[in-house]
Amino acid sequence: VLMYELRFRVSESALGHNGVPTACVTNSGWVLMHPEFVERIAASPNAAKIISYIFAHEVLHIGLRHMSRARSLANTHTKLEPAIWNVAADLTIEQILREVKVLVEPDESTGMRGVHIEDFGLPAGLTAEEYYVRLLAMADQLPPTPGCGSGAGNPLPSEGEDPDTAGDSPWSEAKCEQVAKQFSADL
Repeated sequence: VLMYELRFRVSESALGHNGVPTACVTNSGWVLMHPEFVERIAASPNAAKIISYIFAHEVLHIGLRHMSRARSLANTHTKLEPAIWNVAADLTIEQILREVKVLVEPDESTGMRGVHIEDFGLPAGLTAEEYYVRLLAMADQLPPTPGCGSGAGNPLPSEGEDPDTAGDSPWSEAKCEQVAKQFSADL
């Protein structure tokens, strides 16, 4: 799949921080999905819509510039907590994707249910930065999450181990901005 110059690959290196097979987007433009995760999705009668949902989720991390926004946020806080940033970014994405009725969100049967504002008692419509500040205040109550990769500002431990994707240069700010602009125009 080539969309916004992103590349797709099923890879063992899409293993989350908590050891859960997952999907992620790298800072070099790869969307990776763990084979076990893909197998669970394939068993669903809605497999194509779920895969589309996950791909859209990962594309939105790039389109909404979560990687560069995480770096900016790190400049305003003494220490950026990547896992909390990832949850904050996911909260904004999940609100967008809920409006796209043709997609089907993964659920517990796939091993990857998204996070939602209702999970934390947060209001709708905030930016990822605003969610981040609120989530920091409740950090000890947050469940462990697998993460969405370096393209979302939260690199996975095994992300660089894929032989086909390791060594690719991270996208420049200009490249991320180009993808974000194209994505926004398409919305």
